[in-house]
Amino acid sequence: MESLRRDEILQALRLAFSWFEEHAEFVDLIPQVGTNMVYARPGAGGLSEVAGLSGRVIQSMGRPRVCGEIVYGGSTHLGSAVLEAQRLDPRLRAAVNIRGRERIAEVLREMGLEVVTLPPVRSDGCPVTDHLREAGEARDAYYHPGAFAVEPTTTILAESPGRLLDILEGLSGRV
Repeated sequence: MESLRRDEILQALRLAFSWFEEHAEFVDLIPQVGTNMVYARPGAGGLSEVAGLSGRVIQSMGRPRVCGEIVYGGSTHLGSAVLEAQRLDPRLRAAVNIRGRERIAEVLREMGLEVVTLPPVRSDGCPVTDHLREAGEARDAYYHPGAFAVEPTTTILAESPGRLLDILEGLSGRV
């Protein structure tokens, strides 16, 4: 149990998920499918080395609510995206998914991030992971406008959960 408390990956995510619940304004960025955040160990070789929430951050009573436990292997889709991004750029070890809107992509660009708009197609896995494999290079964020029965989302990649929170704070109140 002591090693879990000292695990810097899990600790960074604990702090990030606490931030979500403390910032009511974040509720506007949560998609209906919920938000998750993942953080990979350096050089992670599989989902067992990528921590995330076993559930989601959802909207409840007008506020963000964290549901689930922070565990390794906690998110298959977002975990696969960060693994593929890290393969292309070892610095990219964290990812978060938020609501997908053209305005969000626009503000991220205004903040200096490189945003790729993905085609509105359905994927058997994660469309961001699929794109990263095909493109062979990683960017800061990916806007997926949705598809039949697939909600629009934005996936943001960064070096750490702290950097992701900085980006989310920059978005708050501007979208």
